[in-house]
Amino acid sequence: MTKAKKGATTPRGAGKASPGVGAYLAAVKGPARATFMGLRAAVLSAAPKGSEETISYRIPAVRHGVVLVWYAAFRDHCSFFPTAEIIRSFGPSSAPLRHPRALSVSPWEESSPSP
Repeated sequence: MTKAKKGATTPRGAGKASPGVGAYLAAVKGPARATFMGLRAAVLSAAPKGSEETISYRIPAVRHGVVLVWYAAFRDHCSFFPTAEIIRSFGPSSAPLRHPRALSVSPWEESSPSP
C-alpha cells in the first residue's frame, strides 16, 4: 500500500488520496463499511498507475488526468459510477451498461465485491 497525505492509505494502483477522501472513509460506518471498502479496493486495484483518489461531487473519485470513476456508500447500497468514456471503452459489450450509468451493490448481507 502507498501512504498518502494525512495518514490516508490507498491500495496499489492509485498513487495518492486527497485529505477529503479520509474524511469520507471515516464517515462510512456499520454494515456499509465492509462493502464500500471492498468496492474501493476493486476500483483502486484496477486504476492506472499514478491515478489519484479525490473527492468530486462530494463522493470519492479516481482521476488519471480526468475523473475515470466515482463510487459512494449510501444508507442501503454502494454505487459505482463510471464515466461515459470508461463505458465506451468496453465497446459493444458495454451496451447493457449504457442506462443507467450507475451500478449498485446491495444489500449489506451479500458478499462484497472482490478486488
